[in-house]
Parts: sequence; C-alpha cells; structure tokens
Amino acid sequence: AVVSTQSTGSSGINAEYGDSRCERDLLEICRSIDERHDVLKVTEQGCEQSLDQLRQLNSSRPNTPQIMWRLVRMMFEEAKHNARAGLDSKTQLVEALDIARSAVDMGEQNSKCHLWYAILLGDTCKYDDTKAKLTKGMEFDKHVRISLQLDPHNSTALHLLGRYCYEVAGIKWWEAKIAAKLFGSVPQSTYDEALKHFLAADELNSEWVENTLFIVKCLVALGREK
Repeated sequence: AVVSTQSTGSSGINAEYGDSRCERDLLEICRSIDERHDVLKVTEQGCEQSLDQLRQLNSSRPNTPQIMWRLVRMMFEEAKHNARAGLDSKTQLVEALDIARSAVDMGEQNSKCHLWYAILLGDTCKYDDTKAKLTKGMEFDKHVRISLQLDPHNSTALHLLGRYCYEVAGIKWWEAKIAAKLFGSVPQSTYDEALKHFLAADELNSEWVENTLFIVKCLVALGREK
C-alpha cells in the first residue's frame, strides 16, 4: 500500500534541517523561493514562472539538494494543474521522481529531500502494478521516517506516515499474499498507530482539513466515531 498524496499541507518552510548547511547566497535564494511558493503554486502561470527559475538554478548549480527538492515540489504542483485539466502528468512525475531520488543521494541529511522523494514515490504508484506499488510502499515508509528523524516537527511527514499506516492497516488479503511472497513478510500497522500520527500532525497544523478527515476515518475504523 502506498499513499497517493494530493495535498501536502503548507510549504513547511524551515531552513534548520539541511538547508542551513548551504552557502549564504544559496540560502537567501531558497528563502526567496519559499516565500513565493504558496502564491505561485495556485496558478499554472505561477508554476511555470517558478519552474523556469528553478530549472535555471538547477542547471547553474548542479547536484544541489536544496534546489533539487524545491524543483520537485513545484513539478508536483504543476502536475496537479495538468491532471485537473485532463492532461497526462506521468512523464513529468516520473522525471520529478528521478530528480527526487538524486536529491536524496546528494542531501542525505536534508529532511525535505527524503520527504519529497517519499511524496513522489506515493504519487507515481498509480502508474504501477501491485508488485511495484508494494515495493514503493516500503521505500515510502523508510524515507518518511528518515525525514521525521531529521525534522520531528514536520506536519506533512507525520500526516504521510499516518496515511501509510492507515493503508497498511486495511491491506487487502491478496495484497498481503503478494507482499509475503515478494518480501517474506507482510507490512504491519494498525488504525491506532495511524491515528497517533494524524493527531501529532493536527497538533502542529490544526487547520489541515485532509488530516482532520483521516482522524475521523481512523475513529470510524476503530468504532470510536461517537
């Protein structure tokens, strides 16, 4: 089971978990990008404007994880616009996944590199067969947890871990059978564990509607909706 994320909360600007290790001029560039991100991502034109800048930066500063995960983030936002317009986003999302994978290799101590790699793993699984989805699910879980180790107070990572646990808690019998055959074991989790992560995310971002929805879903699954 893999989460296909359509919402990632706010941009979660925080330079303390990897970005602060870069040069001062790059840090200023990143802060400027983050300050405009939530406005630019709303429209296709804004996404294109930001992507032009990020691609230029990625070319002039190759193998820079602080630029790479921000490029992936905006590619993800543009792909959502394309999907709403009925356009195929597969090529763009697969490209973003490749960049995110490279960003992790270049920025092992950057929480956002791990977070956005996990997000793209989750979002591209819709193009995969069951075996690939299960494999990506294990990778998704690994990198969300690494992101949280590096930045324990990221509401998006907590929500995504909750989504993973929720999906695993409700894994279908045939998915469990395939997982056991492929990996020798079946992913384990419970709705209680998922609820714990959603509640932790809610403490940090109580206005996130999607997270609140999953709190309710967990309570219903546990028979505690009243």
